[in-house]
Amino acid sequence: MYIISKHKDYYDGAVGMGIDKTIVYERKFEAMSTPTNILEKIKEDDGWGSSASFVSSNAYGTPEKNKYDTYLIVVGFCGKLYPAIKTLTMKKFKGDWEETKIVDIMYDHDEIKTFLDKHQTKGYFWDKKSKTDAQKFDEYVQRLNAIDVAAWHREVDSPIFVWGYPPVESVNSWEMKFGFETNKSYNFFVNPILKDYKFAKVFDPYTAFQEVQMYVSGVLGVNRDGTEFPATEKQKVKQHGMDKWTFRRPPSK
Repeated sequence: MYIISKHKDYYDGAVGMGIDKTIVYERKFEAMSTPTNILEKIKEDDGWGSSASFVSSNAYGTPEKNKYDTYLIVVGFCGKLYPAIKTLTMKKFKGDWEETKIVDIMYDHDEIKTFLDKHQTKGYFWDKKSKTDAQKFDEYVQRLNAIDVAAWHREVDSPIFVWGYPPVESVNSWEMKFGFETNKSYNFFVNPILKDYKFAKVFDPYTAFQEVQMYVSGVLGVNRDGTEFPATEKQKVKQHGMDKWTFRRPPSK
């Protein structure tokens, strides 16, 4: 698979195993508001994730050493949705909160449930009959598993997308990295860098590369009726190992 991208990702090194130039993946990053048809199915309807990501926080009332803010992220990768929990941890320092936050992303289902149970915030209206955040997460995962996301991949023309806030502490630093302006409605990212999302916890580099290659050449390269999508002129050029200087003299240094 030949990857066209301005940014490197953790699985790019697998290209060293050999490049099949008949398969081209143009990994162009794009940030946008979540398409309505996708938002209707992917959002969490029980309150803790309906605003696109906030799950829970022990910022108020829970007397712990650390303060946790917890957010929901969903990675769409090659035909399957991978829900994750992003945590922002602030350590106490001399009776106050440090400015530095520690960012982590969890994908393991049991690990997430254990974390949510441990840091469950019990508000004024809490009672034993209330669903815990871990129970809500369980139900949410079951609903995600029932969604056929192939149409979403075709809609955005990419094997990879992410729903939820950026995976870093500072949204501004992430915006500077990819060059888009501040916009709080941006919560859907096409062709993101999976290294930022610590996705190696789910797939090692070689397996991730193979999955993307198969999805690009298979699902994204074939119409619903089974016929192949015609390659673009840019893809045809890359497939034949040519570039813009193939029939021209490159400038002298």
